[in-house]
Amino acid sequence: MVVVGEGGGRGIELFTAAAGKLLVIPMDGSHWLSMKQVLAELSSRGHEIVVVAPDNSILIDSSEDYTMKRYPTPYKLEEMEELLHTISMSSFSEQPFLTRFLDTWENFKKTSAMFQSACSSLLHEKELMKFMEESKFDAVFTDPLTPCGQIVALHLSIPSIFFLRNVPCSIDIYAAQSPSPPSYVPRLFSFNTDHMTFPQRVKNFLISISDYFTCSIIFSPFERLASDFLQKPMTLTQLLSHGSIWLKRTDFAFDYPMPVMPSMVFIGGINCGRKKLLSQVSEGACVHLKRAPHISAGMALVLPSHPQVSVSLLLLLSVLSLAAGGKLLVMPVGGSHWLSLREVLVGLKQKGHEIVVVSPEFNLHVKASDNFTMKLYQVPLTEEEINGDFKAFLKEAFEEGSFLERFRRVQKRVKRLFDLGLIACEQLLKNKELIRYLEESNFDALFTDPVLPCGAIVAEHLSIPSVYLLRGIPCGLDIECPSPPSYIPRLFTDNTDHMNFLQRVKNVIFDTSNLFLCDFV
Repeated sequence: MVVVGEGGGRGIELFTAAAGKLLVIPMDGSHWLSMKQVLAELSSRGHEIVVVAPDNSILIDSSEDYTMKRYPTPYKLEEMEELLHTISMSSFSEQPFLTRFLDTWENFKKTSAMFQSACSSLLHEKELMKFMEESKFDAVFTDPLTPCGQIVALHLSIPSIFFLRNVPCSIDIYAAQSPSPPSYVPRLFSFNTDHMTFPQRVKNFLISISDYFTCSIIFSPFERLASDFLQKPMTLTQLLSHGSIWLKRTDFAFDYPMPVMPSMVFIGGINCGRKKLLSQVSEGACVHLKRAPHISAGMALVLPSHPQVSVSLLLLLSVLSLAAGGKLLVMPVGGSHWLSLREVLVGLKQKGHEIVVVSPEFNLHVKASDNFTMKLYQVPLTEEEINGDFKAFLKEAFEEGSFLERFRRVQKRVKRLFDLGLIACEQLLKNKELIRYLEESNFDALFTDPVLPCGAIVAEHLSIPSVYLLRGIPCGLDIECPSPPSYIPRLFTDNTDHMNFLQRVKNVIFDTSNLFLCDFV
């Protein structure tokens, strides 16, 4: 993954590796036009690519960037073109909801049957399947709008990378285990935004019920096909839950706000804060690398069962420009936060990046290393004070007691820890000699943990992109997607994401504590 400056300037390359062998099972039409650009970029970087497609594709053509493998289908090209034209016309027609729903239902049914027949032809093409089994591909790259590529990936026991806009009935959201309550996230045909009145929320909920019928028609043929071919019961949600990386093509100017999925990289779109295309953002551009403690094996970024698959092969599908070794400024947070960040710096150093770490002279675990240059600055604190405050926080965080007792203890300790961070940040920003050094060093990006925003302040001052490695930020400030307290469990409640009515009420009440915690933090 790379942070890119305006005009394709130098960036910071994370987790790159040698070229791999990629099997591509694409979707036709406009889906292919986006994917084709990705393949051209991967080919230029040395990846070996094989594209498997029907022999009567509309837009999927041969290229020097990849090897093409064709298979026969039981329908004619004219039939496919006519059906897609009908769907396109009906999508933009202004008709009553019921009329549009019935038309869409019928068109989806025909399209699904056509794509399912093509997939069945591929899976039963013995010579082609034997070729794929013997080729030892590193991963499958596919659009999960139809799950044929994922069926092949499971059959070959290799990771899959999804390049998608979305999947009907929000199956992509459910498969990625991301919340999508109909009272908050607008549904197809509703014309709602994410700001709905009560009647609009009711309408949105009623429309979401239609998803059950639509999805059944669209995907039941694929579920039967997958179950027969893989010889075990498979639903579409189960199929897609095995996706290793989700690369989502979206534009925040046109797509309604939606929950962020685990293991998902967003491509393109608008930087909402800057009102610019992401490719045009140089000042303040950010990439978030989030350390998730609970990601299922099928959704993991790192694939231990397939070490030959480089993470770069997966992440670089975003077609963000790679660059030579860059100059990276690092502003860490001490303690366990540093232990994770330090491992990343070791990998970056091995790939030729020049790294400078700026830290208070007293900081938990942050020590000098051959992997980076250390710049220390003085703070009016002692090592004993810092260690004592952290130990007291950890001890009291696990003590039992009533909510009010725990809240008061945590409030006191968290305030003290953030006060220490504020003192250290003030000393850094007032250190004229060190700030002048940072200004003159022409760093390409700043790497930090935003639980303390000092790094973000420095990045803004230096007008360079920032890269965040984080677990979470108090009060959920890192989450810009919907996080309704009636669905997402809050701190201190001991609730799970499956709550009865009384637990939801309790969760809402506990959520008000964030107003006080965030204010003083």
